Amino acid sequence: MVKRKIFAFTDMNWSTGHVYFGLEKALPDYEFRYIHWRGWTMDVFKANFEWADICITSLFEERLMKSYLNAEQLQKWIFMSHGKSENDHAIKYDPALCYSMASDSLAPLFPSNVTAFVTPNAVNPADFIYRPRQPKLTNIGWCGGYNPVKQIEWTRQIAKETKLELKLATDLPFKQMPVWYQMIDLFIITSIPRADTETGPLPAFEAIVSGVPVIGTPVGNFRNIPGPKFSTVEEAVQIIESFKANPVALVELAKEQYDYVMKNCTYNAVKHKWIAAFDYVIYKNKI
Repeated sequence: MVKRKIFAFTDMNWSTGHVYFGLEKALPDYEFRYIHWRGWTMDVFKANFEWADICITSLFEERLMKSYLNAEQLQKWIFMSHGKSENDHAIKYDPALCYSMASDSLAPLFPSNVTAFVTPNAVNPADFIYRPRQPKLTNIGWCGGYNPVKQIEWTRQIAKETKLELKLATDLPFKQMPVWYQMIDLFIITSIPRADTETGPLPAFEAIVSGVPVIGTPVGNFRNIPGPKFSTVEEAVQIIESFKANPVALVELAKEQYDYVMKNCTYNAVKHKWIAAFDYVIYKNKI
């Protein structure tokens, strides 16, 4: 079988890159090439574009691609939204082009006259270390950049009010994260409590396949994960206090979440949705 060729023009150092790296491991019949969206040259870009059957990049880059490529060349592209901020970026959606989104939480942001696939971000369990949790709660963990939507100040307030140690991972390299997850008892997501604020967030799934229970705001793909959700600091504190009183419930939550994610949120579980988008581009271009 001839492998389909995928060219990803992406930020290879952060979560968007990890989405494609995880997907690549689940699609052995596809060959991937990458260019980081900083520091590239036109010769390298052109060579990868001509090599590829399918090209994919962030929705942010739609305007850039339109400035370099003609209408026929644009047909090879999928413009993927990884978050609400991309959709808010004065995008002029073109019904002739193909779009996708990392979570169905973004679906209301796309016009009804464009083709927009759900190509979920997910997790590759092999990248992490699974260990069943013990019935204890001495600390909480939080991971992410200093992005206002992630509301790190909520995390600090929750830790203060619950009198639990706070373990932060704001700049750890990805290769160190599997060990970091083993150091925490409960992982929390504090992003602004709107479904379209985030599309993952990916650390929630990474924590869960590491055996760590997760609570958080109802955002992105995490909103579908079993377990308590909160929309205020006070609600988060109440949930955590209930776990402090009954730490065995944390063990039960960790197992329920792990089973759900392994069934529904790995790249092997969602790859058929990506293949549907790829097949659409292949069919449209009669490759």
